[in-house]
Amino acid sequence: MFSIPRSYGQGRIPTIDQALSDRQLLKDNAFAARKIKENLALLKRETGVTDGEVVKIPAMFEGGFGGSPGAQDRPVIAYHPGAVNGVVLSPTTYAAPRQWGPVVGGKDILAEAVTRAYAKVGMRVRYLDDWRTHYVSAGEVHCGTNTIRAAGTAWWSSLK
Repeated sequence: MFSIPRSYGQGRIPTIDQALSDRQLLKDNAFAARKIKENLALLKRETGVTDGEVVKIPAMFEGGFGGSPGAQDRPVIAYHPGAVNGVVLSPTTYAAPRQWGPVVGGKDILAEAVTRAYAKVGMRVRYLDDWRTHYVSAGEVHCGTNTIRAAGTAWWSSLK
């Protein structure tokens, strides 16, 4: 079962088996995976970014705005709050939306995977519950925050 609280789920709290047997959900995620792969290839080609510089964050998608229900390649949105749509608070701290992922052995395995991915690049993740405030309106943590950054130095020179 996903860890979405009943009061948030609005009748949609699938089991893992239900999600894995949902043909449309699988189609939507195959489409999203193709688009992510295409966009990553474009980013690497145009900027010189390497695979070693890309942090891969797990996510699931479902049919979103526009498109026809049942269509093979329809627009998709996040199935759960998108961890990539958080805010970098410091060089070592990232604020991400709480994942509400599948629970196995009492643990949210999606949140654990996100935490491990960011840890590989030296970042600690702090999770915020944005389900009602942003996620249900197709937004995330970054949509509801204002950050002020010092712009005196090119950000890319501070990475060395």
